[in-house]
Amino acid sequence: MKEKVLFITAYVPHKAAAGEKNTMIMLNDLAESYDIDLVYFKYDYDQPYQPERSNVRVLKVFKNSKAIKFWGILNLPFLHPVYSIRFSWSKLITLKKLIGNTSYKAIILNHSNVFFYGKFLDKNTPKILLAHDVIIQRALRTASKLMQNVCRLSERLCFKLPNAHIFSFSQKDVDIIMREYHLPAKVCLDYIDPDIINKQVEYVGDYYMFFGDWTRKENYEGALWFIENVSPLLKEKTTFKIIGRGFPKDKMNNPNPLVKYEVMGFVDDPYKILSEAKALLSPLFNGAGIKVKVIESLACGTPVIGTAIAFEGLPEGFESSMLLANTPGEYVKAMKQVTTNIAVRQKLRSDFIECYSKDSIRHYIEHL
Repeated sequence: MKEKVLFITAYVPHKAAAGEKNTMIMLNDLAESYDIDLVYFKYDYDQPYQPERSNVRVLKVFKNSKAIKFWGILNLPFLHPVYSIRFSWSKLITLKKLIGNTSYKAIILNHSNVFFYGKFLDKNTPKILLAHDVIIQRALRTASKLMQNVCRLSERLCFKLPNAHIFSFSQKDVDIIMREYHLPAKVCLDYIDPDIINKQVEYVGDYYMFFGDWTRKENYEGALWFIENVSPLLKEKTTFKIIGRGFPKDKMNNPNPLVKYEVMGFVDDPYKILSEAKALLSPLFNGAGIKVKVIESLACGTPVIGTAIAFEGLPEGFESSMLLANTPGEYVKAMKQVTTNIAVRQKLRSDFIECYSKDSIRHYIEHL
């Protein structure tokens, strides 16, 4: 009989968004060694998660909505909202009843939204905190001094759980945790989708690509900036494919008849399209944390053109395939520089995948 792991995550695991897809792959990987009790939060419009492994059991689905998130803030008015919007005392009581006297090898708290629950769960069981973003970094870029201080106090409180092991998704974020909170943390690299591993670089098409979850403000604002500011400078026929859920077509204003934007929506397997693109475009001007779409593009052998924020936290040694561009003119110049050489792309793909083949959370738990 396998040991058990309790996995609490703030979102429904699914393939439509990078973080949620990483959660799906992580659950499948953990199930190789452990039986998983899963708790997740779900909006009414979300499709329920269907486990892909028989030993992943959905223990509880907590309902989520704007009203429920507001109630969470009222439950913990002294915390920054990132740490309170998924919390309620009644949910905590329900969770503790469901767990009962179950003995877990570890409790995984996935996303900062659910860290505070760890304060009240078995102190003797190791807590794995997966910080997809270090929230103080985002606050330092966008928030007032008051909210920065509230964020710093809240994040420190939530990191300091009994028997906690902190992970984030890049060395940069691990360094921020040490600098801001003087707490040790480890790098937990994103899982590379098996669909990428199984792809080969054989052909480069005549198009560029945007890829992401367009319900996120920083993603669609960057894409719309590119369409409005870079498109007018292009003097040749150029095609861009936009993949991902929720792209705001009603806000798109393309002023150049030579430029074509194909909004393709969610695609089950986008990696053939990504591997054949001339480059992925990532014009991000806000946000924090490592950008999964950039990881996936490099793992496909496809160069990336993006801002400094797009490349934060990525490993060194791949700079020639990460073309920095912050202005419209720099994007036009970089688009002319990307390589379509198959051999170069194949080497990028193999080198990057090898670089990202590190120990997983499963292996870390096995050695606790």
